[in-house]
Amino acid sequence: MLGKKLKQYREITKDTGETIANIAGIKRAYLSQIENEKKVPPFDTFIRIVKALASRSLITTENAKVILTDENYQAFLKKYYESEIGKKSKISESELREFFFNSFNANNYFDDNNKIDVFIIIYATDEIRKAKDDWWYNYFLSDIVNYSFHTKEHITDNEWEILNQISSLRTNNTYTTNDTKVVNTLNELLDKKTVIVDLNSIVDKNMKLFLGGQSLTNSEMVMLKVALDAIKYNRLK
Repeated sequence: MLGKKLKQYREITKDTGETIANIAGIKRAYLSQIENEKKVPPFDTFIRIVKALASRSLITTENAKVILTDENYQAFLKKYYESEIGKKSKISESELREFFFNSFNANNYFDDNNKIDVFIIIYATDEIRKAKDDWWYNYFLSDIVNYSFHTKEHITDNEWEILNQISSLRTNNTYTTNDTKVVNTLNELLDKKTVIVDLNSIVDKNMKLFLGGQSLTNSEMVMLKVALDAIKYNRLK
């Protein structure tokens, strides 16, 4: 299931497997095995592939309002006028603003060369590039999770583990990057290792618990804590 989705996204970006594999830091043959559902990658590799795809995705009418903000316009403007392109340009600031905030619908003043020059600076602006990459990163992960809830396809244990770890990155409807280490207890169990968990740790803010592939809600966490408190009380009797 996961490999098919990654291939679908790569087809949207119109990139070769070689391009995405190079950005993700893996071999082309390995990416092909992943896309053809022959292998499920480790979580960190999966995320690197998603980030590679996000880096190759474009600003569209669907995400332009989120990415092309007033703040990012100021960052673009600064970079534009500092560049050789901007220094030689005869385009007025008002015309740049119109182009920037109207989904790239240039007025008659812009010829094709001007459009290309402005596009180059827009995509080269760090703040815009980060906003774009973050939007697509969240889009891909959200789409994968939503698809997993509705598909009738078989989802393997390894794929469920990745889905669980994706959910652990979700905070306030946004998927953060996986900068912190996630302990893969399912793989530990599959390796026939003994996993010891102190149930007191479930109240730790860094602990993420899942049931059937979905993270526990705050109310469900309260219910679980009440059950554990009942066990503690029973031991004291």
